[in-house]
Amino acid sequence: FTAVNIRKHRPNPRRIVIVGAGTAAHAFLETHSGESNDDTITVLSREPDPFYNRILLPDFIHGNKSFEELRYATDSFARVNVLSGVSAQSIDRANRIVRTDAGEIAYDVLVLATGSRPRRHRLMEPDAKRSVFTLRNRIDAENIKSQAGNNVLIIGGGLLGIELADALLQSGSSVTIVHRSARLMSRQLDATAADMLCSGLLRRGMQIMLNDEVIGLFKRDDIFTAYLASGRRLDCSSVVYALGTQPDIELARSAGLRTNFGVVVDEYMQTSDPNVYAIGEAMEFNRNTYGTALAAADHAKVLAGVLAGDPTVRYGGSIDLNILKVGGLPCVSMGRIPPGKEDEVILLNDEAQGLYKKFLINRDRLVG
Repeated sequence: FTAVNIRKHRPNPRRIVIVGAGTAAHAFLETHSGESNDDTITVLSREPDPFYNRILLPDFIHGNKSFEELRYATDSFARVNVLSGVSAQSIDRANRIVRTDAGEIAYDVLVLATGSRPRRHRLMEPDAKRSVFTLRNRIDAENIKSQAGNNVLIIGGGLLGIELADALLQSGSSVTIVHRSARLMSRQLDATAADMLCSGLLRRGMQIMLNDEVIGLFKRDDIFTAYLASGRRLDCSSVVYALGTQPDIELARSAGLRTNFGVVVDEYMQTSDPNVYAIGEAMEFNRNTYGTALAAADHAKVLAGVLAGDPTVRYGGSIDLNILKVGGLPCVSMGRIPPGKEDEVILLNDEAQGLYKKFLINRDRLVG
């Protein structure tokens, strides 16, 4: 045998343009900055405030954290130009140009980190002036913080809806959650865990209506009236849609990239165009999309390795990890939730202590 030295291929300096300035883009910049390279990077941030932790927006609404405490550190980023308040309008793939509302930007590598958009209710469009909100960015949070009023209806009982409800409750508002499923966080918790969570939230003073949905929503003067499928009627001062999110793929779709539910990528985070990549909530891999910070970090690490010339990096999917931040009710779920046919289930349930742990084991490996 002959000894062989293997080293990474170092590509020539490139112009990298990133569309989006959220968690995935920040994670990529952190990882990419650790590589020895001479790339120049331009970040397009539709928002005037780039690089902050959206997960903590409920804490900002409650006042537990200032907005400055939500910002990600960017001091270590070299050769990065962040264009705040600049929105990408279209992509000219043939000429490798991104057209923005502030002009054209040429690229060698384009990274789509466009994130996701809140799902909307069919009854009434979000409008801060009418006290109908979604929560996705700083402006949304500031509007809710200043205008929600003392009696808030939250439509949706997922992770965001519960954390927002708790933040408003601690701020002095009366809060009602209407959730169409039979249990809260139905995608992240089993029935036992969801029941324990619901009981804990009721003890904190929330009103929760499960197996129900809003079918009519009207406003007169400053009061909303919500009509539910069950026949019940609720009056409230404001409405917040917490119905989940969907990948923001409009830019990719209009550019002719392959899209499904998200922007379709391969194991190298590459789209149907070899010069365009997608990471974070906007991407789709093997028919799966990912909405967690942990997954965004996985995507960023793979893409940084690919662009650095590392032949060993591949993406194979991410583990779902969900952490509910409600005081006195610690709740974490990860991996598989319903057990598979061959999974071994280990349970620890201590109702007196309010403790419930469930482990799914498959072939001596923890899978959920």
